[in-house]
Amino acid sequence: MNTKINGVDSRPVAVTGGQPVTRPRDVASGEESAGAAVGGADVSITEGARQLATLEKAIAALPIVDEARVAAASLAIEQGRYQVDGQKVADKLIRMDYDLSRAGDGK
Repeated sequence: MNTKINGVDSRPVAVTGGQPVTRPRDVASGEESAGAAVGGADVSITEGARQLATLEKAIAALPIVDEARVAAASLAIEQGRYQVDGQKVADKLIRMDYDLSRAGDGK
């Protein structure tokens, strides 16, 4: 799923270990690009940010569908072993609705 809000997307950012990030400079004039902070300080990526980027890549590599689980459920349905607990489904739907309503309130 790719969600874009105000021109920001959720693609992972490439992170290299131990290398400070420098501001882009205009090749012709040698000046810093617009929006760069005055003072020439470099930006460093924290270890936590590196770990998050690594986790994001690992999660992105996982399959969306667990084929083994789907096959097991299909087999159980075919063999008549799959049973639905209506009360459990209803409880989870109510809980999801409650959680979504609280998330919308910012609580």
